[in-house]
Amino acid sequence: PEPTVRRAAIDALARTAGLSAYQTLIDALNDKDFEVKGHAASALGTLKDPRAIPNLVYILNDEELDNKKSPDYAFGFRGRAAIALADLKAIKHLKDIYKAIDSGNHETASGRETIRDSIIALGIFLKEKTIPQKDKNEIISKLKSLIQDPRYKDYSIDIKESFINAGLKQQ
Repeated sequence: PEPTVRRAAIDALARTAGLSAYQTLIDALNDKDFEVKGHAASALGTLKDPRAIPNLVYILNDEELDNKKSPDYAFGFRGRAAIALADLKAIKHLKDIYKAIDSGNHETASGRETIRDSIIALGIFLKEKTIPQKDKNEIISKLKSLIQDPRYKDYSIDIKESFINAGLKQQ
């Protein structure tokens, strides 16, 4: 089927099939269409199945997806993996999310989306009540450093929203 049909099927599976959709969604991470892959990554976060974490970390760490040679349709794939990891409360992989922010290519649409979505993922961790305070303090420190860094001025709204959504005043 066409990519739009596969994306719609993934979204429907995530909403209705529950954990029985796990393997289908994992398989969809290897789809030739990057939007299908992105929908699969998001859906895996929605399922909240920790078996998906290694696959999502692998995607998040694939810096080539932000490369200028990567097709524009790779847009958002790494960032969706970051958000899915946050949805899964995978706090052990916070460093991977930091790395995605630090290594995101500011010159490509996909790279900018990786950075933006990774910042949003930090905000998701911040508002999660089960995340230890020491990890929240580390996230706050990272967001503060991004605010100070001129390379991230285009993301200041996303950083501020991360604080606001977590019920914190901008630090």
